[in-house]
Amino acid sequence: MLILGVMGMFPALASDVYLPAFPEVARELHVTINQVQFTLAASMVGMGVGMLGWGMWSDRVGRRLPALIGTLMYVAASILCVFSPNLGWLIAWRLVQGAGGAAAVVASRALVRDFFSGTEMARMLAAVSTVFFITPVVAPSVGALILGVANWQALFVMMAAFGVFGSIGILALPESLKVENRVSNNFGQAMVAFGRILRDGHFRQYFWQNAASVCITISYISTTSDVYLVHFGLPRPSFALIFGITAFGQMVGAQVNRRLLKRIAVERLLTGFVIAQFSFATALFLVGHFTDAAWAVILFQVLTIFCGGSVVGNGTTLALRDYQVNAASGVALLALAQSLAGAFAAAATSFIPFEPVQRMTTAMWGAAVASFLLMISRQIRKRQIP
Repeated sequence: MLILGVMGMFPALASDVYLPAFPEVARELHVTINQVQFTLAASMVGMGVGMLGWGMWSDRVGRRLPALIGTLMYVAASILCVFSPNLGWLIAWRLVQGAGGAAAVVASRALVRDFFSGTEMARMLAAVSTVFFITPVVAPSVGALILGVANWQALFVMMAAFGVFGSIGILALPESLKVENRVSNNFGQAMVAFGRILRDGHFRQYFWQNAASVCITISYISTTSDVYLVHFGLPRPSFALIFGITAFGQMVGAQVNRRLLKRIAVERLLTGFVIAQFSFATALFLVGHFTDAAWAVILFQVLTIFCGGSVVGNGTTLALRDYQVNAASGVALLALAQSLAGAFAAAATSFIPFEPVQRMTTAMWGAAVASFLLMISRQIRKRQIP
């Protein structure tokens, strides 16, 4: 469980430990903070595209080899980010970094699918998510601490070191994909398999649900440094504390979800978390536009993000219900949707013509509305099916 959690931490580490450095990166590279947000979007695009390739290969050869190679790619790209002379090169290497980190994410979720199903799978995903959510609690504080004694390039050195540590953990894992469940698809056949999964209406419903929920979280992540460091003028330690509280709330949400799964069906619990997230995001939108109270923004932001991990975890369980074979391909498609949705959210928020706090709350509320409408649409379709 610990190793699987670590494998899923690469994307969160790459984004969260780096957030306090946005103002310094902008100053050193002579760009704006909004432009620096594109480095976050590039990482997510790389991860999303990488998911497809790693997913195809993982279903052919197993989980460990692709995870190890991708992690080493993540290490190399992290080091190259250190030597980026301008924003363009930093964006390029962040793209590669995201693509490499995608391998470990695909492998960790496919491993869970290989060993578990149904409610047990949902509970295991919640447990692994708890380890994953430790990263946002610690990462901003670690980033702020490093920036107190070194420059922003040192953050990428730390990411590379974590990648080396992760590769050692991957070597300790057993291979989970049974030989009889491996596929021998070539590239064309793999694309056909992806298309077949996407034509599955049941899978597609949760594919979009997860994407919308991830947009809420990424809208928060991509704007949070501008909101708290610039708009509210808070010091770095306070920023790290707020980010940590938010991530801790998401970790608690995952544990609440795990316990509730003992008594409540996965679909019903997913519906409840979507409704709760929409309600909290609406309150966040109102306080962000009609007050300038930092405490109120923090409160409803924490409550909104509290629901996010549970929505995605339960949505993943329901989407992969019928995919013992081609599990990694299904995981890759879900992660692709989430990564590209996150990249869209990170880029789109920079174009919203509002003050930072209004930009963040508008983006989060818009994504919450989309998530809520998708849930309503799914419930209506279910009632129409005899």
